[in-house]
Amino acid sequence: MLVVDEWQLFWTDRGSGSAVLPPIGWGDLEERERRLGVRLRQPILVSPDGRVDARLSEFFRRPPFVGKAPGTQESYALDYRLFFTFLWRSGLTWDRAAAEDLEDWEDWRLRAEANDAPIGGAKWGRELAALRMLYDWATARGHIAVNPVRLRAVRTRDGSMVEVPELSPADVQGIPAR
Repeated sequence: MLVVDEWQLFWTDRGSGSAVLPPIGWGDLEERERRLGVRLRQPILVSPDGRVDARLSEFFRRPPFVGKAPGTQESYALDYRLFFTFLWRSGLTWDRAAAEDLEDWEDWRLRAEANDAPIGGAKWGRELAALRMLYDWATARGHIAVNPVRLRAVRTRDGSMVEVPELSPADVQGIPAR
């Protein structure tokens, strides 16, 4: 028996003539996708237990996600897959993540000795932006009670105040240091 312990990422390809999922019993899949507003190249994340979370599917169909460039959408979907897998292996689902889980993820991505491919500040900043976008959306719609992306107020050069994630990288231009 194959045991899957990571989230899987698929992309819809409506009307392209090649199916992402096996066509057996899915003859009306294109019509169902059209009724639901599923877009071409929309990501579909499947949990290790084989479930598709309707809230994530909704997120991938709505602003702010659809307003991003296709390359950014692909990068963000991959970021979600990695983070959700990290959570899963800790016994959590994406909608149960706490700020401390995000801190653990940051430590793993940037500094953990066991991580064979640590990332730099720019990539961390992008991953953090992806997570903030998802969790801001989920919080605003009542899908989660508390956003795990903690924010802090900083003053910009022109004197205005903006909120940035507490875990923003300090080594990326344009992001005020912690």
